[in-house]
Amino acid sequence: MIFRYPLASEKKRAKAEQLTDSVYYLSEHIVDVRLQADCLEVEYAGDEEPAAFQERLNRYMRVGLLAKYAPKQISHDNRVRQPAQSWAAAARSSLGGLQLEGDEVGLAQAFDRIFLEIALKSGASQRKYPSLMTTKQMKMGGYLAHFPQHMYGVSEIAHDDAVLRSYREQSDEQKESGAFLQPSGYFLQPCLCFHVYEELARTGVSRVESLSVYTAAGSCFRHEHRSRLSPTRLREFAMREIIYIGEPERVAEIREQLIGLTWSLFEALGLQGYIESATDPFFYEDDSVLMYQQSAHALKYELRSAGNGQPDFSIASFNLCGHVLCEAFGVKSCGHDQSSLHSGCTGFGIDRWVQAFLYAHGRESGRWPKIIQRYLQG
Repeated sequence: MIFRYPLASEKKRAKAEQLTDSVYYLSEHIVDVRLQADCLEVEYAGDEEPAAFQERLNRYMRVGLLAKYAPKQISHDNRVRQPAQSWAAAARSSLGGLQLEGDEVGLAQAFDRIFLEIALKSGASQRKYPSLMTTKQMKMGGYLAHFPQHMYGVSEIAHDDAVLRSYREQSDEQKESGAFLQPSGYFLQPCLCFHVYEELARTGVSRVESLSVYTAAGSCFRHEHRSRLSPTRLREFAMREIIYIGEPERVAEIREQLIGLTWSLFEALGLQGYIESATDPFFYEDDSVLMYQQSAHALKYELRSAGNGQPDFSIASFNLCGHVLCEAFGVKSCGHDQSSLHSGCTGFGIDRWVQAFLYAHGRESGRWPKIIQRYLQG
């Protein structure tokens, strides 16, 4: 069934473009959301009364269109008029992660090594963290309040004789056994940076020329809407992050340096795309103020791959967090100056870099640029 919300002006259409991703989270049964010239079109396959669903859609759009949105700013762009030939990407597994084979595995490893080198060149200290996060970390990082649509909570079965025997009995009889699962208080990590803040809240930030830099890599997990899953939008994906904490000017400065280094790499790899201001995937209407602040002050930039006959997709983000996360976690300086610390984070979606590269250069490794060949051979 198709539902429509009319857009009477170009201004409303521009605002609606900012809402298309979040509309999916009105229902698990939304199949597609399309922005047309005069309306927002929603394809719905659920059994809710049509009038009731239309009213929910109307209410969400009405409130959303009242919010302020800043126009996007493009800082770098190397797209050409004629798109390059698009090759096949790596396969997405049925579990929502990327399935890599042969040299594709080496390609992902090469990208992580390249990003690690960028981090080390920027003065980063290496970290390795578990894939689980506590409820406290998720709450302090703001994820529970702002992005519940993307959370994966971890369930467990109680260590109790009667419970364990009942569970096995139910399972053997192929009966529903979900009632035995209980919340563990842990979540699969949606990002890596919260670990750094939690660590520094215990130990304090050392003052290294007014800036401390850290890097970590790992698997991240986000509950993406099933209708949005694709080879470039996954529920499990590999990420390397560079986290920087210190004086506001130094934090802004290192973000600019990382944008420059990443863009140079992007062009050296023969990829096409652009860097533009962006916002995090907020769903709640009252978070529109946060979206406006992010976009108006260019607190978030994304590097988006384009030009290979595929929809554009983000492969890296460059974020300024201000004092928000340092204050939320209670991160303090080890020095005498206890003024507010600022922070930022640059994230590299390794799986998405792999896909962007394969779209541009194909899966035959002998055709790949020398910059990648060196890592595969070394």
